[in-house]
Amino acid sequence: MKPTNSVIITILFLISLFVITSNAQNADSRPLITVTGEAEIWIVPDEAIIVAGVETWHEKIDEAVKQTDDVITNMLELADRYSLEQRDIQTNHIYIAIKSRRTKDDTKHGYIVRKTITYKLEDMSVLDGLLSDIVKAGANTLSDVSFRTSEIKKYRDEAYLMAIRAAREKAARLAEELDQAIGKAYKIREGVRRQKYMNRSPNPFNASVEITSPDDNVSTMTGNTVALGQIRISASVSVDFELK
Repeated sequence: MKPTNSVIITILFLISLFVITSNAQNADSRPLITVTGEAEIWIVPDEAIIVAGVETWHEKIDEAVKQTDDVITNMLELADRYSLEQRDIQTNHIYIAIKSRRTKDDTKHGYIVRKTITYKLEDMSVLDGLLSDIVKAGANTLSDVSFRTSEIKKYRDEAYLMAIRAAREKAARLAEELDQAIGKAYKIREGVRRQKYMNRSPNPFNASVEITSPDDNVSTMTGNTVALGQIRISASVSVDFELK
């Protein structure tokens, strides 16, 4: 009796499964050495991201909104003064809520209005001036100042090449100590990437400042007072090499 098509398909499937399993077992039994290569690049940042805003409270919501918008208008006008493109400055947070304020004799009911603006600055030489003018414009919160590079892809790719070279060199040294050598790579895995941007100093470039009296703080933010330092771009890869 001739085998049916279903029987033939089943036989072919079992043969394929046996071949795949056999290859997997051979790969598992192959002598391998697994190493991790790491690399980091320190560079001077060429961009700054500033998040600043204003928070206003008033018993009347219309007045709270007006006072907030007046300051935001002044802050937006800084774009022309510092030659910022439209894409480099934007309102990114708007918050309105009912907020009561207690005094010694009474409780007043009103509204709190908060708006923030994000600036992207590419000319780092005017950073001090922009920070001062943001405060002069009426901002009373500076929630974030972070530094970064505009060529992140270039430096990340460079870091990965350095990491893979480090992995190969490490594997070769370890194998040499055992009077062996490494062959071709069988598996490459990207390692867990650590914090991408960080300062060399103990404190990262990430400021959270509450400005309670703008007029009193203007003088402290003028002059060449911001040290850019360096930011770190790191990469990590794990590689399985054949061990000969």
